[in-house]
Amino acid sequence: MITASSASFAQNSPYHMYDFDMRVKGSSNVRDWETVATELHLDLRFDENKPADFIDGTLTDLKLRVPVKKITSSTPGLIRNMRQALKADRHPEIIFNLDDIAESPQGKDNSRFTLSASGTLEIAGVERSTPLRVTGRKRNDDSIELHGSRKLRMTDFNIDPPTALLGAIRARNEIEVVFTVYLRAR
Repeated sequence: MITASSASFAQNSPYHMYDFDMRVKGSSNVRDWETVATELHLDLRFDENKPADFIDGTLTDLKLRVPVKKITSSTPGLIRNMRQALKADRHPEIIFNLDDIAESPQGKDNSRFTLSASGTLEIAGVERSTPLRVTGRKRNDDSIELHGSRKLRMTDFNIDPPTALLGAIRARNEIEVVFTVYLRAR
């Protein structure tokens, strides 16, 4: 896990992020690869007229930002190619803005829930409507764990899958973003 020292929240958010793990996984014709986000900014807003909860319709806005230059890997060439493909100098962040959300409580005590969201995902300056399913659970210490994943195609965001060694190594078009976010009540 990565410590969420750079999380940001709206003033009325009853939660703060205390940890997260976000990875992008992909493969090439040679091997699988993985990158890790070391910084994440998450803004949550809730209906001020209701008690804040993820399972009663009070989440009204969510914005997630990942600085491209804070995505790392143990392979320096991978990072260089990724930043170039993502046009990091012109588009320094990957951004997800919530457009719509529906909550579904699960379990006898509603301690587990599913969020079915749709939002606008911006990568390399290209915006696409993106559905996202997130599972969550209230933990014994009253913190909340959110987990999700989403498969994407680089070409959907006008990104040519990177190549190396004069095209001998070619990244595959499909990637998967996998994340877990831990929130605690303020």
